[in-house]
Amino acid sequence: GLGGFVVGWRPSNRDLACPACFLTRGGRLPRNESILAPVTAVVASTAAWFVMTLLTHGPRFRLETNCVAIDLRTFTMEGFRTARRPDCSSCWRRRATEPRRVK
Repeated sequence: GLGGFVVGWRPSNRDLACPACFLTRGGRLPRNESILAPVTAVVASTAAWFVMTLLTHGPRFRLETNCVAIDLRTFTMEGFRTARRPDCSSCWRRRATEPRRVK
């Protein structure tokens, strides 16, 4: 297609989807597709902007948007929040190994 998807994640934002939350069990990747350089450039530039935003705002920066969908057919970008999946095994493992904070 003429678009892409950029996901940002930070462990401190525990309510937001981690990279594994976006994976589908048994999902299959489509084959015989080609990558258009201009589309790749726009998605990569957006990802670079997202990374720079995370790095320059410091560790306490709270993500309000953790996903950006890019559609170059309509020349639109949409940012939105995606919550973590309750059944995500990576989130479950991460929560189980986190040190507990004593107040």
